[in-house]
Amino acid sequence: MSAENIDITKKSTEEEVLDCKVGECWDKLYYCYTLGHQALHYYRYGTKKDCSEQWKDLKLCFKVKTKSEEVAKKMLSERKAEKDALKVGQKSSLDVWTERDAPPANFPPQDV
Repeated sequence: MSAENIDITKKSTEEEVLDCKVGECWDKLYYCYTLGHQALHYYRYGTKKDCSEQWKDLKLCFKVKTKSEEVAKKMLSERKAEKDALKVGQKSSLDVWTERDAPPANFPPQDV
C-alpha cells in the first residue's frame, strides 16, 4: 500500500460537532462506569466520577436521530457549547499538588 492512497484529511470542526453516534456514546458511558476509570478518577481527584454528562450525551444522541437535520445540528452545537463551558470550570489533576520552595525538613532522612 502506497502513501498516496491513504486519506488523512480531518473533518472540519463543524462536521465533528454535528456527528453523533449512539455506539460511541454508549461506549463512553460504559467506560465511565468501569472500575479502572473510576479508580483513576478517585486517585487523581479524590472523588467518584460522575457519569451524568455521558448519560446526557447518549440521550441527546437518541433524540437527534428523530429530529430534522436543522434541529439536530442546533441541538448538537448547543450541547457542544455547554460541554465547553463545563470544561472551563473543572479542576485539573494538577490542582492536587502543591509546589515546594524547599525540600522537607528531614530530607533525606538521617536516622536510617
